[in-house]
Amino acid sequence: MSEALAASPGDASLLHRLGALRDAAGRALMGLSLQPVAANLRGFIETVAVDSSGVVWVCGWLAKDQPLEFPAILFDGRKHAAAVSLTSFPRADLPVQAHAVFGAILTDWRPGPGELELYLFFGKDLAFFQRGLKPVRVLETRAALEQFEQIRATCDRATALPLQRMITSAESWLPDTARAGGNAQASVDRILLLGGFGCLVEGWALSPTKRIESFALRSAMWCCARSLWPPTTRPGRTWP
Repeated sequence: MSEALAASPGDASLLHRLGALRDAAGRALMGLSLQPVAANLRGFIETVAVDSSGVVWVCGWLAKDQPLEFPAILFDGRKHAAAVSLTSFPRADLPVQAHAVFGAILTDWRPGPGELELYLFFGKDLAFFQRGLKPVRVLETRAALEQFEQIRATCDRATALPLQRMITSAESWLPDTARAGGNAQASVDRILLLGGFGCLVEGWALSPTKRIESFALRSAMWCCARSLWPPTTRPGRTWP
């Protein structure tokens, strides 16, 4: 793998880092041939879910001698440039040389109708690959994040933490961060759109663990920046 394609933690958020890695993969890897040689199989993809921002969340297993963050090509009959970030955790049904993985893939691939034929190629000259189970289970985003919440305590902390931050970050725009450990709830009651300015929003937010100081909103058509005005209390809003 060339230096230009090597993942580098730096100070960038995981989402931004994966974006740069995917772009580099698109330039350098799309022209390489793909050969799923049985001896180079390094694991399986068992479930996939695509969140509202387009991030693909996957769960499966991988050989321990492989990196957990890397550029790749996702192949379903067509090539898709991809960047992968995984965390590992133990699973009793796997061979000793493998571990279970959960993580994010930044790619333009989306699951289509019918049974998926899915391969993830990576490593030097894209020699190694993970194969999708037949069929790969396609989950709702909430179910995928519930998977992560269930195994998070047993995950490798160094690789799980960036994924946790990505899930709870406003950048990812996931519709329900409570499933990812944020444990906050919110609702919008009224929105007043002001042409050329933005919008005024009235609603409520509850957090049992810390004061909510700012938040951001996004719909399919528009988004607004993090709010900065002081919150007010409302009767009848208490934590369940």
